[in-house]
Amino acid sequence: MHELSTMMRLIGVACNEAEKEKAKNITELNVEVGEMTNIVPEYLVKYFPEASNSTLAEGAVFNVRSIPVMVRCLSCGSEYEPSMENDRKCPICRSVEAHIVSGINTEIASMQIEK
Repeated sequence: MHELSTMMRLIGVACNEAEKEKAKNITELNVEVGEMTNIVPEYLVKYFPEASNSTLAEGAVFNVRSIPVMVRCLSCGSEYEPSMENDRKCPICRSVEAHIVSGINTEIASMQIEK
C-alpha cells in the first residue's frame, strides 16, 4: 500500500511546481520507477485518480515507466544491468565491485501544464 503514499507525494511535488509556474492545471504527469524501489507501477496507475482528486493534477494523463537497475563497474568503468545468472559480475572484467547508477528512485520525469 506504500504506492498510494508514494503517489500522493509525487502529486504534491508536481502540484507545488505547477503552482510556482502559475498553472491552471497539470495536463500530463510522467513518472519513472526504479526496479529496486519495490514500487509496483500498475498500482501507481490505479491510485492516480484517487490521489489527484481535487488537485491541479485531476484529470491529467498519467504515464509511468520502469527504469532497470544499472551499475558501473568500479574496476573497468563499464555500465551493465546486473544479473543473478552471472552472480552480478561485470560482463567485461568479471569484477563484483560496482556502483548503482540507476533504478533506485521513483521520481517525476516531466510534466505538462496549462497556464
